[in-house]
Amino acid sequence: QTASDQPYYTMELIRGKTLDRWLQEADASGALQLNQYLRLFQTLCTAIQYAHQRGVIHRDLKPANVMISDESGVSSSVASGTHSSTSAATWQSSIKILDFGLARLTDADPNLATLAIETDKVKGTLAYMSPEQASGGSNVLDNSNALGNSDVLDTRSDVYALGVILYQILTRRLPHDIRGLQMHEAIRTICEDPAPRPVSQDRQIPIDLQTICLKTLEKDPARRYQSAAALADDIERFMADEPILARPPGATYHLRKFIARHKVPCVFATTLLITLIAFAAYAMIQSANMRYERDLARTAQHVAESERDNARTAEEQTRAVKDILQKMLASPDPDLEGREVRVIDILDAAVAHLNESDDQPPVVRAAVQLTLGDTYCALGLYDQSEPLIESALELFTRALGPDSAEALSATNNLAVLYQDQGKVAQAADMFQTVLDIRRRTMDPDHLNLLTSINNYALVLQELGKYDEAETLFREALEARRRVLGPEHKDTLVSLNNLAGILVALKNYAEAEPLCRETLEKQRVILGEEHPDTLASINDLAVVLSRQGKNAEAAQMYRQSLEGYRKTLGPEHLDTLITTFNLTRLLRDTGQLDDALTLSEELVEAAERSLPAGSWYTAHFHGMNGQVHIALKHYESAETAYLKWYAGVRSGLGETHPYTISALRSLVKLYEAWQKPDLATQYRVLLPGKKK
Repeated sequence: QTASDQPYYTMELIRGKTLDRWLQEADASGALQLNQYLRLFQTLCTAIQYAHQRGVIHRDLKPANVMISDESGVSSSVASGTHSSTSAATWQSSIKILDFGLARLTDADPNLATLAIETDKVKGTLAYMSPEQASGGSNVLDNSNALGNSDVLDTRSDVYALGVILYQILTRRLPHDIRGLQMHEAIRTICEDPAPRPVSQDRQIPIDLQTICLKTLEKDPARRYQSAAALADDIERFMADEPILARPPGATYHLRKFIARHKVPCVFATTLLITLIAFAAYAMIQSANMRYERDLARTAQHVAESERDNARTAEEQTRAVKDILQKMLASPDPDLEGREVRVIDILDAAVAHLNESDDQPPVVRAAVQLTLGDTYCALGLYDQSEPLIESALELFTRALGPDSAEALSATNNLAVLYQDQGKVAQAADMFQTVLDIRRRTMDPDHLNLLTSINNYALVLQELGKYDEAETLFREALEARRRVLGPEHKDTLVSLNNLAGILVALKNYAEAEPLCRETLEKQRVILGEEHPDTLASINDLAVVLSRQGKNAEAAQMYRQSLEGYRKTLGPEHLDTLITTFNLTRLLRDTGQLDDALTLSEELVEAAERSLPAGSWYTAHFHGMNGQVHIALKHYESAETAYLKWYAGVRSGLGETHPYTISALRSLVKLYEAWQKPDLATQYRVLLPGKKK
């Protein structure tokens, strides 16, 4: 404030040029090479990553908001046409990012953040907006993927804008020419039309660099680079002539990169090899029969025709599934009897429609059933889900075979359903079957195979086979880091799962930093209320409570529980598990009244929402019994413990650690209650005891 109380603020004075003007001068001078443009772009990515790590999304990145400072000497050297090998350090001192007027804090109050987005609509510079930002608040897209839902806008929107800038650096054009278009048509173009390949603008652009650029411009945020740092790292790999991560790293691709780095010896070896192959081929060709060649040509023609027919059939099936689902999901009347249509109403109507019609091909019918069954399962409606997925699996197996991709997908989804129902042994057998087939038929880095490794490890953990589970979790994590990158959501899931098994093995020193790393990345990439983020909060709380850090653990349990109740509902399995964990902590810290209230709510919700015989429900009864024992309510504890023991024995078997734990707890209850006969009756059932 001035002496007269007039408020003012000061800002840094930057002398230089905006990036768009700087590019024009660079073109005119011809002073810089491609690698120098890429160094500048890397520095821009690094600056954006710095903002993202501190919870800030820019939301209006464009060349006009990037300045090249004169103080570094870079700008002046370009203007004068001086050729130099500009260093990364020089670029770092020259880049300035301006105008954070539309920036958003990712860790701000989510209600306020949502309001700001909905009010802002499509503020910003449209040509540089990601599809999810451009369509926010408009009805341009009729898209079930909801790209226009700007409530979920995250750092990957800035990654898209970086892709537009990279495209402009490479081609001096924008990926989408929206000049003269109406607003709705411009948004549709950004959201739906693919960007022209950079090589169509300039054939000198390397293919790897084009691949990097197009990955950054993917419409689906999940298919882009998951951070600005990952984009900068792939640019670095390109400049070092190393394999980039923007494509599956096949053996042929790695070989081509090796040859590029070792040209002279490879040329010599290749020449010698070609000479030998040519000599052998000449000898074979001379002895070949003309009729064999004619037959071979006919065979190739038949194969090509068969492949065309198969592709046409697959396309027709996909179109048929889409048409059927659209008809089904459009059938409920929102105004019927004054009711609001719920998701369950739509699903029930769709199933009824499917049951009334029998004119679909088996594979199409199976695909529709699998889609509906998976949706029921995601809502926790297991009784409705099970017959649909089982029927889909039967149809796929009969029509395409048990090893087909469709049958394996249905088998995997049915195993997930069984696991959620507490049928852990059945789920384990099905996960193992899928994993064995995929190991035999797929590339070691195939994403479906990595999913199977992760799923089978999870069910092994539930079965108490911790060492086997740890080995598989480490295998899945290593592969996903290599194939998807360290910040992909699936990589973070594997990181979190490894931490979970380390907790089961009581290796808390290694588990805690893994949990914190996972949570930090998920908060930035997925947001505070994403189910994966909430799971990571819960898992970190488990690690903290096991180490006696109870105050921080309780705070994180409550945060996770509040998020689950808001996003998944009070009776979802993840909500119930978090309630169980918080109850246990309250019991261990002597807050017994609060623990009793939570445990009673827990078993009531589980009885309502989980299927009969679920071992999860049994486990929740066990916690309720432990709280009653702490309060010396022995009769209530006995009722809960008997349900606990019967449930885990039925669901997991007599030798599972959970079953043994329930049995030992029952014996201790009767000893504390001074009922020695009942204690003896159950003690003899423990391992090593004679009946």
